[in-house]
Amino acid sequence: MPFREHTAISALLHLWEERRGGRDIPDRADFDPTSIAPSLLPHFVLADIVDGGARLRFRLLGTAIVNRFGFDPTGKYLDETFSDRMVRYMMSLAQEAIAMRRPAFSKAVMAPSDGSDPIVTARIYMPLTHAARKDVDPRDVAMILAVHDFGPPWRGGAPLIPVLADGDARELVRTIV
Repeated sequence: MPFREHTAISALLHLWEERRGGRDIPDRADFDPTSIAPSLLPHFVLADIVDGGARLRFRLLGTAIVNRFGFDPTGKYLDETFSDRMVRYMMSLAQEAIAMRRPAFSKAVMAPSDGSDPIVTARIYMPLTHAARKDVDPRDVAMILAVHDFGPPWRGGAPLIPVLADGDARELVRTIV
């Protein structure tokens, strides 16, 4: 599999598979943060699916994600936070995970808008039901559990998103797991 070198992605995918049991996808309740290895939590993202899959709203972001973004978008919509190009890329991956009811993995080269060296990133978006939500059918995909791997520290660990905001992503691989 193309994500084996990404430890957090592999570990959370294994956990997603384990927690789903005999169901096609696990529920949000299966991912109580207190039951997840502390080494995974910093890379963890939970997002609500809104407007029938047209939008994502960030519910929970790990510290490693917030540090790499350079800000905390908790409570904000994806399309309020990132450039149109980045939103189209990330939403296409989320919508594929929703439609297929399977994790969707992507590895891409992000070209910063400031002309600096490209950054190779990887991510996996995994669908979850959310039986406790009253606004969705308990069998429907209601959330995305994601892990983003931004690779090794970049520019001394400086936030990536301000530099990538108007940059572009060239996808190297995408696969349904």
